[in-house]
Amino acid sequence: MNGKFKCNRANCEHKTFNRPAELKRHHNTTHSVKKPEFWCPVSRCERSAHVRMKSFPRKDKLKDHVRLMHSEERHASGGVGSV
Repeated sequence: MNGKFKCNRANCEHKTFNRPAELKRHHNTTHSVKKPEFWCPVSRCERSAHVRMKSFPRKDKLKDHVRLMHSEERHASGGVGSV
């Protein structure tokens, strides 16, 4: 066990986290009934709210996606909005 904070849910006892905030984020994105959804701001992207194929469970993952997948579009248009 690496982290000090352990998930106590069934079938998840092996998950440990270094900080309480990481454990809380894990609970919110994995065990919550209403999971957060973050959609890509690029309307033609399959991960946008317009297409609705698949959202991101965390805002930092959405930011990574925009940076990696839409960096050229951001430069050409002056930005795709704040994420």
